[in-house]
Formats: sequence, C-alpha cells, structure tokens
Amino acid sequence: MAPASSDSKNSRKKGCCLLKKILLIALVTGLFMGSSIMTADAYNQDHLKQIAKGQRKCSGFDLYGANMAGASLAGIDLSRANLTGTNFSEANLNHANLSDTDLSVSNLNNADLSHANLTNVNLYGKKLTGTNLANANLTNVNLKNADMNGANLRGVTLSNNNLQGFSWAGFDLTKAKISKTNLTGAVLSGAILTGATIENSNLSKADLTNANLQGAILKSVDLTGAQGITLDILQKYKVKID
Repeated sequence: MAPASSDSKNSRKKGCCLLKKILLIALVTGLFMGSSIMTADAYNQDHLKQIAKGQRKCSGFDLYGANMAGASLAGIDLSRANLTGTNFSEANLNHANLSDTDLSVSNLNNADLSHANLTNVNLYGKKLTGTNLANANLTNVNLKNADMNGANLRGVTLSNNNLQGFSWAGFDLTKAKISKTNLTGAVLSGAILTGATIENSNLSKADLTNANLQGAILKSVDLTGAQGITLDILQKYKVKID
C-alpha cells in the first residue's frame, strides 16, 4: 500500500482538530444551557403557584430568579423573601411589603413601588430608572451607588440612611419626609423640596443651590457650610426652621 501523502495527513489532522472544536463548543453550550435551566428552576415553584392563585401573605417565599414582569402584586407581603435576581420590571407592587430583602440584582425598571415598605432593603448599585417610589418607605436602605435618575420620589420617606455625597440634583422630592439621615456634602442643586420635612439630619456642606424649598420644614438640621441656603432664601420660600 502506498504511504499516505503529507497532504492527506495534514487533512486528517485538520479534521481531527475541527472535530475537537465542535465537540468542545457542544459541551460548553450544553453546560450554559444547563445553567440557564437551573437558574430558571431555582425558585420554589409551589410558592410561585400560590402567588398566581392570589396568595398575598408570602413572607419568606423563595422567588430566586423568577420572572414577575408586569405582574399585578399590589399589597403583597414579600418581607424576608428571597428576591435575588427576580424580574419585577413593570410589575404593580403598590403598597407591597418588601422589607428585609435584597433587591440589588433584581429588575425594578418601571415597576410601581408607590406606598411600598422597603425598610432594611438592599438597593446597592440598583438602577431605578422609571421606578415609581412615590410615598414609599425607604428606612435604613442601602442606596450606595444606586441610580435613581427618572425615579418618582414624591412623598418618599428617607429615614436613618447614609446618603453622604449622594446626588439628588434636579430630583422632585416634593413632600418628602427625611429624618435621621446623613446628607453631608449631598448635591441637591435644583431639587424640588416643596413641602418637604427634614429633621434630625446632617446637611453640612450640602449644595442646595437653586433648590425649591417652598413651605419646607427644617427641624434640628445641621446646615454648616451648606451652599445656596441664605436667610433671604429661607424667607423667600417661607421655610420653617425649628
């Protein structure tokens, strides 16, 4: 038998390499698909079925990675629930109780969280574009690196929070209730604080340039070194100071 030519050997060698690559791609694809399936099934399906049937007392439920986009969940109690990675985009969570949960990697885009209880919630780095937080309770919430541009914050309660250096420039905080909060060096230039109540809080070195303080109430607030806040401004907006 004639010895195999060098071209034939090279062809077989390339074929083997190509086969190995195909097998490797298939293996990796299979692993990712398996991972995706595991993620989809990570939540407790029984808990999800109970919610679908109208159950609203769901404290401690496991909804890890569940897709709740657009769901009507007004008044639901999800306190202490596992909401890691849960998709709540455009969901109605009006008056919902989400206290003691981690929402840092959940999707809250355009969700309605008005009047919701978000006490002790982790919103670290959360993008809250279009999220409705009107009259929501954000007591002791981790908002570090959170992006709240475009969020509705009218009437929001901010208590016992560290918002040092946080930028609220141009935000509408009408009738917001802010207490026991560190706003040292915060940027509130152009913010609307009409009818807002700020008490027992630190606003030292904060920038309040062009902020609308019409009818605002300031109680036990440290304004040392604050910019844009003068006696004339306080009189103009009829700000009450205790």
